[in-house]
Order: sequence, then structure tokens, then C-alpha cells
Amino acid sequence: MKNWTILLLLAAALCSHPFFATAMEGSPTVLGILEIRGLDNLVEAAAELSTALGNPNAKDLYSRVAYRAFGSFPGGGLAGDETIRVVMLSQGLATQTVVLLLPNMAGHPDYLSDWEQMGWVHVSETADGVRHFQNQQGPGLWGMNSVYALSYGDQLIIGASTTDIRQVERILSDLPPILPAEGVVVMQINYSVVADLLESALPAVFEKMSGAQSGAKMAEGMQSYFHWYLRLLKQLKTGVLGLGIADEHLNFHVRMEALPESTLAKWMASVQEPSEQMAAVNLPGAFWVQTLHAGEPRYLDESYFAMLRALSGMSPKEGNPEFYQNYLAFLKNVEELDDGHSGFAFFPPLPGEPIRFVHYIGLKDSTRFSHLIQQLPSFFTEAMVPSIAGGLEGEMPTFALDLDEPRQYQDIPIEALRLSIQLPETGDAPIPAGFPTNLQGEIAYLPTGAVFSIGESNLMNQVLDHLLDEKFTPVENLASWKAFFPSPEDNRFFVMHMDLFEAARSYSKFLGMLNVPDFSAYLPASPGSLDGYGYRENNAFMSRFRFRLADIAAFQKSLRQMAQPQRMAEPPPAANMNGPSMDAIPTSHTRQTPAAADLPDAMEEIEMEPLAKS
Repeated sequence: MKNWTILLLLAAALCSHPFFATAMEGSPTVLGILEIRGLDNLVEAAAELSTALGNPNAKDLYSRVAYRAFGSFPGGGLAGDETIRVVMLSQGLATQTVVLLLPNMAGHPDYLSDWEQMGWVHVSETADGVRHFQNQQGPGLWGMNSVYALSYGDQLIIGASTTDIRQVERILSDLPPILPAEGVVVMQINYSVVADLLESALPAVFEKMSGAQSGAKMAEGMQSYFHWYLRLLKQLKTGVLGLGIADEHLNFHVRMEALPESTLAKWMASVQEPSEQMAAVNLPGAFWVQTLHAGEPRYLDESYFAMLRALSGMSPKEGNPEFYQNYLAFLKNVEELDDGHSGFAFFPPLPGEPIRFVHYIGLKDSTRFSHLIQQLPSFFTEAMVPSIAGGLEGEMPTFALDLDEPRQYQDIPIEALRLSIQLPETGDAPIPAGFPTNLQGEIAYLPTGAVFSIGESNLMNQVLDHLLDEKFTPVENLASWKAFFPSPEDNRFFVMHMDLFEAARSYSKFLGMLNVPDFSAYLPASPGSLDGYGYRENNAFMSRFRFRLADIAAFQKSLRQMAQPQRMAEPPPAANMNGPSMDAIPTSHTRQTPAAADLPDAMEEIEMEPLAKS
């Protein structure tokens, strides 16, 4: 099943957020845009986050640093409530540069006079108003000590060369008035440019990989693997990530839109709201629960299975070629039965049960699916032996999946599965001593889908009870979720709730029983909830995620407490003749950070040298 597809695309959006623009032949292309919606708003957000982390007096320092990064200072000529943009340009892997877009502010006389106070010299000016400035006395502007500036309409364009200035001048009218996401800082990156950069770098990597011993098949498989993701990346038109702090939460707002008529756009159009039955997996005690609809897999299958065929040749242990053909046919048959609806939940481990998990998948034909499952054990065992053991046979664990005695629950047939782990006779096993080597799983078949579980049978029974009684608890009804999102948008295609601290605490306690250090006592007492959902807005996917500032502060406090025993055990540091040791800085959560005005003169000189010259 490719229910991971939505998660993959959302993760891609959180890591690289595209800006779609065109460039003239041979000119730099727009790699992305950073939008800051007012330096004062940015400083306020940073101060609020800093206060949550136990540093309540840092606002003045943040203000000075933020303004200085843009060539000004608090109260200077740069308006603190105006939007600033940083446009990132690319001319290939080796050349990237940035261009600043500042609000005009009546021609910028006050702002440019700030430059003079910071050591900048007006060197020259062209007939059409491009001014050249240099600064050899202190830190440059975004790493540039020689810049060009052009007043253009209501914008001041600042770049490292006239070429960069002209490139941005040509596309100014094509830029949206505001990036379509909420937040104090909003980021976009042109996915197609990123894909082109990666594509140009990969041949050298694969060529080097092919030269290694037994590396040709590996390189071929990996090349197909990466090219599949690059093809998806190139089909994305726009996307945005907005970061903000409000109502004592850290907020993420993500937007994605595919190119019209692309395969990815067709897949996105097939995504719906998940069936309410998917909430049957939302059992008490789950630290991660999610319901979603993953769309029609057929739109992505052709290239996906082409990639899998290439990957099948990567195994260092030669196998039966017919096996891979049959295995891919099996996976394709399973995909064709998937109707996109899905719900899953993870639970804290118990002694002897390291994984406790339930997954309900919607199916177009559950009877046919049950027949396919009979082939799963042989495919799994055969696939795991060559791919994991490979050339290290006898040194790595081997895995086997077998059908066990079936059972029924309220007239529902349930297949029993047993995963066996055979540890190597010699060498160190890559799992803790005492880790269970037999894991139990079950699959139950219903007219509209199948339930898969790992762990005790009671997990399966509870999900089936919910499905039979039609009593579901949507994720949106959880207290934590409602507290995060009191007024969510409609048309939600996925909803999630995760207790990060509770998950870490439960697994730390479990590993503690296997003689692995247990750090659960140092974790915050709160569950550490991360909640989110995705929804449609016209032809785009939108998503929101929220995390409490108080939980960030609690986690930082826990990290300090974890470091204290280690620090106490360390020998005293050698004397530092050039200043105080870093170990002399208090690490207790009770320490107070001085206000910027109270900083020593030496610190003031180091941090604010350009401003001291005013």
C-alpha cells in the first residue's frame, strides 16, 4: 500500500517549499523566496520562543541582530512592520546568490543613511539609478561587502551584481503580492530548480558508485530510485511553508500544488476525505493515531513499479529472477485492491511485545485480498533473506514469516501471522539482548477492508468491536486535537495526533528492561502532543501542524537535567587564560539571562561593532 505517499509529499514540503518562476535563457533561475512579514513581528516571535525556553530578557539583542542583518538598527530607516523578501537565485550547483527586496519607504533616504553610519561608501551610480556601495570596515550585508541597489516602484532591490538586480527586476511583477501561507516567516523553493540541480549532480555519484566492486547493479537501482522521486518533484508547481508563533504554540502551515494535467495533479484530485470507519483504530492509549485517504495508487503505479524493478537487481545475493517478477506482480495485485482509505495507531510496547500496532485499510475486494495474503509468507521470507542477509550470511539476523492457527472473532475470520527472527551464531546482533525473537500478528477480513495488527489479540478485538458496533472516535474528538484546532477547515484528507514524549518514554522504559540505559525519568511529564491535519483549498493541498511552546521549554529543561550527571562526572576543565571556561556558564534552568543593556562592554563591542561606529 502506498499510504506513505501523502506523508512523503508533506515531508518534502516541510524540507523544501517551492517557488514557481521562469527565467530568461542563460540567466539565473529562482531557487526560492524567504518572506519576513515585519522584522518587529519576527523579533516578537523570537522573544516569545526565547521566553518559553527560559531566556525572557533577550528581546533587545534579537532586535539588534535582526535589524543589523538587513543593514539597519532599531529606530533607524528600515520600517519594522513592512514585509521583507530574500530571493534566492541559482546558476547551477556551484553558484547561488541572494537578492533582497525591501519596501520603498519614499526612496529609502533614511535607510541608506543607516548604511553610511555602518561604514558603507557610495562608490558610483548608473544613469538608470543602480547605485554601487562598498564596505571594508565591518560585516557585510548577508555576506556581501560590495552591493548594488535599485529603487524600482515600491521596492528597493539589493544584490551582489547588476546582473542579479536585472534578473529580479524582470520577474517582480510576476511575484504574488503575498505568499499563500500563514506565519511570520514564509519559505518557498522552486521544486523544478531543485530537481534540476540534483539531477545534474547524480551522474557523477552513480559513476563513482559503478566503479566500486559489485557496484554496477547498485548504481542502476539507486539511479532509478532517485529519478522516480525527481519526476514527482518536477510535477509540483508551487508550495509554501509558513512558520509562526501564536497562542503559545509553534505553528506550521504548508501548501502544495501540482502542475495542471500532470500525473501528480491527477493523483491529488483523487484524494478524498477518509471514511469515518477508519477511526476504529483510535483506541485508548495510542501515542500515534492517524486517519487518511491516499488517493488512487494507479496514477503513480507505472513509474513506481518501474523503480521497484530496477531496485530488485540491487541485492548482492543472486536470486531467482522469476521471484522478483512474481513478487512485483503480487504487490501490483495488492495495490489494485486498495481504495485509499486508511487508519493506523501505535501503542506503547509491553514486555515481550516491542511493537503494538493496528492498521485498517479499505479494500475494493477483501475476498481476493485474503487469497493474496496466502502468498505473503513465502514472498516475505524469500525477499528478506537476500536483501538483509545478502553477503553477510551467518553474521546478520534472518527473518521468516509464517501463517499460524487462524481464529474467528464474532464470525469474522482472522489469519494469524508469526514473524521469527533467527539471531546469528557469531558476531554481535544489531538488536539488544533479550529482544523478543517471535512477534505475533493478525489479519481480519471484512466486506469493506482488512485490519492488520501486531501485538496482543485484544488490540484486534477492540477494533473489530468498534467496526461491528459502528462506534468510532474521530481523531478530531480528542481533547488535545480540539485544543490545538478549535475551528479547523473542512475537506480534511488526513488527521493525526502524536504524543512524542509519551512514545519516547514508553520505548525508553522498554529498552531499560533489556539492559539499555533508561532515560525516561529525564523526559518531560507532559505527553508532548504534535497534532495536524491536511485539507483542500481549490486545487492545492494545505496542512497545519502545531506544537506547544511549553513542551519545547520542558524538553530543553530535560536535556539540561540529562547533561548534569555527565558534567558532574567530568574532571574540572583546564584553566583558560583567554577568558572564562564554557563550563563556568550556569546550565541550571533557574539561571537568568541578562538584558542586552546589561551585557558587558566587551560583549557589546563584539556583537554590535558596526552600530558602535554611529
